[in-house]
Amino acid sequence: MGRKVMTDLEEKIAAYNKERDKAVLGSLDDFIKFSEKYEVWFSSRQVALISQHKLRTAINATPSRMRQESIMWLERQGYMPWNDPDQTTTPKK
Repeated sequence: MGRKVMTDLEEKIAAYNKERDKAVLGSLDDFIKFSEKYEVWFSSRQVALISQHKLRTAINATPSRMRQESIMWLERQGYMPWNDPDQTTTPKK
């Protein structure tokens, strides 16, 4: 079997995923800066923080301990993680 050569699109997707993972796993300011680069604007830092924790439960790059911490943080705030089959973006309260 030969080595698979990535297409230009696959390379762009891989680069985006790497950049996204670094932002999601980094600080809130890093995540907001990344989001704004791709024209995603949050109504508040709290909404950005909720989104960051939700993404940490969804992406494969998240270390297990960080994923569990985000799940617990979301549940304490009244939200459900994205990896939950009954996911929602509205509070459970």
